[in-house]
Amino acid sequence: MHRNWITASLLALAPALALAQGKPDGQGKPPAAPAPAKAAPHADDAKKPYVVGSMIDPATAFVDLEGKARTLKEFAGKTVVLDFWSIECPVSKGYEARLTQLANDYAGKGVVFLAVDANSGEIADEGYAKIKDYVKTAKVPYTILIDKKNAVADRFDAQTTPHVFVIDDKGKLRYAGGVDDDESFKKTDPKTVKSFVREALDAVLAGKDPAQTTTKPHGCSIKRAGAKS
Repeated sequence: MHRNWITASLLALAPALALAQGKPDGQGKPPAAPAPAKAAPHADDAKKPYVVGSMIDPATAFVDLEGKARTLKEFAGKTVVLDFWSIECPVSKGYEARLTQLANDYAGKGVVFLAVDANSGEIADEGYAKIKDYVKTAKVPYTILIDKKNAVADRFDAQTTPHVFVIDDKGKLRYAGGVDDDESFKKTDPKTVKSFVREALDAVLAGKDPAQTTTKPHGCSIKRAGAKS
């Protein structure tokens, strides 16, 4: 009888002893540790310049030549080529034929070409008519967008016209840099020109990483608002 009482007492104390040892009754495993708290996103993250591999904010905003608000979200699911562009830069204008050819070559492959004007003086409200006239005369085939306060240029760290960025259909930046290796337009045979943008597009559309993800852009410096001339 005494032995039965001791056994019963030990059985009654078993759950308490298991908890004291950090083990749930009958399972032999300690209770799960609480999940670590996730770090809150830093406010400055939204201001850091993009680098290759960054996901691009689909809310990135512009206005078009009619003053209508536009965002990159409109082009979700497409590969996007952003070309920072100027009607006053001879280098930018010199590349128009090559970029037009690229735009035509990839039009049926889900690729969208966007020319972004970020030059502060050039895009003053009274300058829109001048840009429109130029686009009509030069028959520029791609959409022209305006970056009024250089917010987009700053986020992409765009420095020159042209400065080109290739964004894949998932919204990831895959290439940043120049159009090709013919900076002085001296190569008369197109076959000798190494087109960085074409190579990047071919790789991205094939689901691969471009052989060159960054190159040094060349052209005219983007004139930012408030900058000393």
